[in-house]
Amino acid sequence: MASIPASTMRQHPRKKLRIAIVTENLMPKVDGVTRTLARLLTHLREQGHECVVLGPESGMGYYETFPLIGTLGIPLVLYPGLKLNFLRPKFLRTIVEFNPDVIHVVDPVWLGAQFLFALEAGWCGPEWQGPRRRPVVASYHTNLPTYATLFGMAWLEPIMWSLLRCLHKKCVLTACPSASTAEALRTGHKFQNLRIWPRGVDLSIFTPAKRSSKIRERLGAHLLDESPVVDWQRHTLGDAILRPPLSPPRQYRSSPSLMFPLTPPPSPTLNPLEDDVVVILYVGRISYEKNLQLLIDAFAHLVKSLPGPSVRLALVGDGPHRGALEMSVAAHGLSHLTTFAGQISNPSELAAWYASADVFAFPSYTETFGQVVCEALASGLPVVGLDAEGTRDLVSHGRNGLLLPRGKGEGPEAYAALLAEMVRDGKRRKEMGWAAVQSAQGRTWAGAMERMVDCYREAIECAARPNPRWSGLSVSQLLMSHPRVILLLVSCLTLAFLFLRHQQ
Repeated sequence: MASIPASTMRQHPRKKLRIAIVTENLMPKVDGVTRTLARLLTHLREQGHECVVLGPESGMGYYETFPLIGTLGIPLVLYPGLKLNFLRPKFLRTIVEFNPDVIHVVDPVWLGAQFLFALEAGWCGPEWQGPRRRPVVASYHTNLPTYATLFGMAWLEPIMWSLLRCLHKKCVLTACPSASTAEALRTGHKFQNLRIWPRGVDLSIFTPAKRSSKIRERLGAHLLDESPVVDWQRHTLGDAILRPPLSPPRQYRSSPSLMFPLTPPPSPTLNPLEDDVVVILYVGRISYEKNLQLLIDAFAHLVKSLPGPSVRLALVGDGPHRGALEMSVAAHGLSHLTTFAGQISNPSELAAWYASADVFAFPSYTETFGQVVCEALASGLPVVGLDAEGTRDLVSHGRNGLLLPRGKGEGPEAYAALLAEMVRDGKRRKEMGWAAVQSAQGRTWAGAMERMVDCYREAIECAARPNPRWSGLSVSQLLMSHPRVILLLVSCLTLAFLFLRHQQ
């Protein structure tokens, strides 16, 4: 596509839109992509837009009043949670009948590729072809090519980058969740026409006020004080959340103008210094690409190096790597200090787990944003992570967390050293907790989702002007330049044939 000026701040007409969304993943699967998609669909309904969703079979007919049309897929051998989904004729008929203003392809890889090539072939009508075709936008969520190296197929990574670059060039623009991801795509992989589609956090749910003595007792951590003294004459409730008093009083002092009961009301707290056990928390999928073995090995080093404060490790989530991690924890002799809490779907319960911890550990380097990092910050947790895409957009080293540089020093000992800084220095941990809450302010879901709607409107405006034909490699050029893609496609189609034959 021709270069598009970054004019997302322009005031577009507030016309209600008809949007078709094509996605590789869909609820009830829980991950960053599906959670963001659920938020987007909620926002589109609230704003009065019309939408239809085409994706994998979900067992649901509708979501937020919008129809969901599913298709069959085959599970990936190396990652059963993901499927290779196949284009079905009903998808193409739906596009013709629904007649959308714009098509949004979410993380196009396999199903998205089939759909884009079907549009290019004219199977959805001539209005989706040629210089004045209707707009298609993409959103980038997952650094999928890096997974190939994690699974021992490094030869596949450059092929996948070529495929993704080809697919995204066929779209008017690509929305990315963070500035660091957009920069990496632009400079490292020559993606074009990138826009930022940020994420939000619900501050009414994720807050330090959800700290729970029951959860800490379950983890073997002692919570001495859930309601520290607050000078209500000088500080509002918001002040109590955002910063500590400059000189905390020794006892509760009420103002004559405020009618409080004799016992002060519970106040939001940030990890009291009096806790004699420090809880390190991870939340997210327990899968290979999250680099959780680094966390387990670092925790083992941490336990050996701390004769004083006690520590506990809690992992909230589930996934294909859980069994291997549990075995690793047992091999290190850390089972009595480690809790695998499993998947927690209730937002309020999840918020209580965040608020009941003291430090958030996030060793992943394959993120494009890191939604759980944002939720941890809102809950008052300083973050110990890697200086990688997504995480560095949210964590400022030394202010609301610590970041381990990628490279030579990246190992269990170095990561354990950062965790030890947080565990040993309670005062610094608390100060970073205050800064963490402040850094999460202003990240609303409504504002974030409206940015995607702005991308739709910009794409529609651009499509009204003449543009050259879709750029990028054709299918035949892509296959000839990377013969191994042929082997990959043949293997996938063979698996699909065997799967469908088994279903008959």
